[in-house]
Amino acid sequence: MTNRFGTTAGRMAALVLALASTACTDQQDPLAPEQTAVAAAAGQEQSFFFYGDEQIPLVVEAGEVSVESSLPPTAPARAVLATLGVSVKSAERLPQAANHWVLQLSGADQATTAQAARALRADSRFNFAASVYRVASSNARVVLLNRVGVKLTKGWSRGDLARLNAAFGTRVVREPVAAEPDVVWLEYRRGGDPLDLAAQLRKDPLVEWADPDKVQAWQRAAVPSDPFYADQYYLHNNTLFNGVRVDINAEFAWDLSYGAWSAAAGPLVIAVVDDGVEITHPDMYDYRWGYDAFTGTFQNPGCTSCSVNPGGNYSHGTLVAGVIRADHNNGSGMAGVAPAAQIMPIRIFNDVGSPASDNQIAQAINTAWYNGAHVMNNSWGGGSVSTAIQSAIGRAVTEGRGGKGTVMVFAAGNTSRRGWGQIGAVQFPGTLSNVLTVSAINRNGFVTDYAPDGAAIDVVAPSGHTTDMCVGDIISTDLTGSRGCNDGPGGNVDYSSTFSGTSAAAPQAAAVAAMVLSRNPTWTELQIRDRVKASADPWGTANTFGAGKLNAYRAIVGRVGISTSGTTRPSTAGQYTWTASGIGGAGSYSYVWEKRPDGSSTWYTVGSGSSYTDWVGNDETFALRVTVTDGPDAQTASRSFTVFGPVTSNCLVAGADSAGNIILPPACP
Repeated sequence: MTNRFGTTAGRMAALVLALASTACTDQQDPLAPEQTAVAAAAGQEQSFFFYGDEQIPLVVEAGEVSVESSLPPTAPARAVLATLGVSVKSAERLPQAANHWVLQLSGADQATTAQAARALRADSRFNFAASVYRVASSNARVVLLNRVGVKLTKGWSRGDLARLNAAFGTRVVREPVAAEPDVVWLEYRRGGDPLDLAAQLRKDPLVEWADPDKVQAWQRAAVPSDPFYADQYYLHNNTLFNGVRVDINAEFAWDLSYGAWSAAAGPLVIAVVDDGVEITHPDMYDYRWGYDAFTGTFQNPGCTSCSVNPGGNYSHGTLVAGVIRADHNNGSGMAGVAPAAQIMPIRIFNDVGSPASDNQIAQAINTAWYNGAHVMNNSWGGGSVSTAIQSAIGRAVTEGRGGKGTVMVFAAGNTSRRGWGQIGAVQFPGTLSNVLTVSAINRNGFVTDYAPDGAAIDVVAPSGHTTDMCVGDIISTDLTGSRGCNDGPGGNVDYSSTFSGTSAAAPQAAAVAAMVLSRNPTWTELQIRDRVKASADPWGTANTFGAGKLNAYRAIVGRVGISTSGTTRPSTAGQYTWTASGIGGAGSYSYVWEKRPDGSSTWYTVGSGSSYTDWVGNDETFALRVTVTDGPDAQTASRSFTVFGPVTSNCLVAGADSAGNIILPPACP
């Protein structure tokens, strides 16, 4: 089910996911052979959808059917299905589209459920009916809706669209919008099978992709004077892991950036794609209008149960926003990583945790970058793949920021239970190569219990060791009053002390990306992602920790390196000088030179400064090592090399190994 990473699985609702057009389904008329897969063992057709050119197999979920009906569907459905020996237990209204329901059936196995969908589809009281599915590889639940997102090829005309609708019996239910000028939402023809129709649409030369909208399995991923700052260990933590502090090195970063650029350039905007942000929270100051994926509308303060004033009890988006930009030095609360950035709330989960559909989510992502989001935090994922969402992300990273690209940050997901020996995988969209995917370590530097493994992980950041709704140890802004977790420090109900999951790690990286961008406004999103990864502190195997632990200061200034010059094989005995040069970093370099005589394992300090001079005698060999220290965090880099004096004997020195150890020919003593 769709997850906001950091909440309990039992309370995470399924998300409508628009997927790329599909193949054979519960309809009896088969498609072309290449689009049909048959599960011979089960004796029934195998459904699937397309993700690019890849087929993603689906299986029918026994006892569940989705329908569209303008009237309560229970009574007419019972009448239709009585001949199949199937009864309707209940009908659940779907919030993602008007007049859509999921019927719970009793006495229906997979084959009978597919028959029930066909029978309901043939009845005039139902505009649409389809089996509910599971993705075969992940068991993620998929609920189809009566609409398909279609991206038309460039240069299409109204006449082209009319021809398409006439050919397939579809009709437009959402016109192209500014953020998606080539995408329309079409309603299927009455009585047609949605997966089959989408697959046929996909083959039309006017169509770039056709993505049937469906409900699927996403989840929401949990020095300032502010009184709670002392407990924000992810910002200041004296605990060392392999000699490195287990925080994101934020304090030195704040000497350089709070996540804003020049006033003339306007605000630096971070979109929080989540369940809304309570922008009137006392620790929130700067925000942009919000956008609601369910209604497709922009929203300002004064609305209720909306993107800028979420209702219900879910505070996930407000917790995420607090990690990013809670105010500094305002005498109350906590400190955000980038307190000068501006938040753009993008609501894709409603008050009861139900997610928007894929097409709605794609439109929300496109709306965010089209209207000025420079960075987007996405602490959610967990469904199957989606062409619509992938396409929206692709447009964000190529067309956002005037073509330089919006930086897309995703939580990796909470798929593991390492304490039980279960290690899960990174969840889509965090699996995409054009996003920054963030996993989690705990306050002591070890991998968290829920963190996944996978090559898609780019960096890690600190978060709670375990996760659930209101289970963890990250402090952040909560919904005010009696809603939310109500467990802030000292019992303050406007904050929470229990945010966690990769949901709490991702916004740290999104804020750091904004800080890097504030100092380098001409950089592309790829340059920013590369800098965040290259500046991370090495932490362990890449499959678990990616490039390493997020380092805010080094992301801004870069890691320090070192180069050396000077001969290592002088032709005559004499005095020689070697010079070291710091590369990158903060630029405040100091140097230490060490020498190790031939045959010794001990290094002796012999000098400081960027250069070192020494006598090289005939037949003498020694090793030199120079270390540069840079910046207020005293980051170091070293380089060693071996110096071979002029040879006067017949015993020739062959060279040195990678550790600087001298290698002599067998004939030498």
